[in-house]
Amino acid sequence: MSAVQHYIEHYRAAVQQHVPDELVLSVGVFTHARRIDRTGARSAWLTDDVALAAGTSTLLAMSYRAAGMEIEPIAMLASWPRAHVVVSLHDGATLRVLLLVDGSELLELHSPRQLGAFDRVNDQLYRDLGLAPFSNPPGS
Repeated sequence: MSAVQHYIEHYRAAVQQHVPDELVLSVGVFTHARRIDRTGARSAWLTDDVALAAGTSTLLAMSYRAAGMEIEPIAMLASWPRAHVVVSLHDGATLRVLLLVDGSELLELHSPRQLGAFDRVNDQLYRDLGLAPFSNPPGS
């Protein structure tokens, strides 16, 4: 198991401990969580550091604390039925994930960059959400 795969599994297991009723398939870590209103204005959304987890039927958002390369989930921020969320990936100066919840609430999360070998730590989450921006598995 590569170092990246080790951390991907650790993130998944850490979140799974807080969600006993849902199988957590994958977890991604994000920063600069923002809510975007109808005018395009951005405002802070509960916390800056968000772990987004794909469950079998639910998309979960948790605050977390970084502990070196590990994460410690702190609190559940939101959960949505996956069928109620449209997820899109936008690559630019930063990799952004946009979540459109129930056709009305728009949330923006930024994927960390410049992590060296760990740049691809969110790839499994992207694949599980049907985004698949990368063709190779993490650590390859």
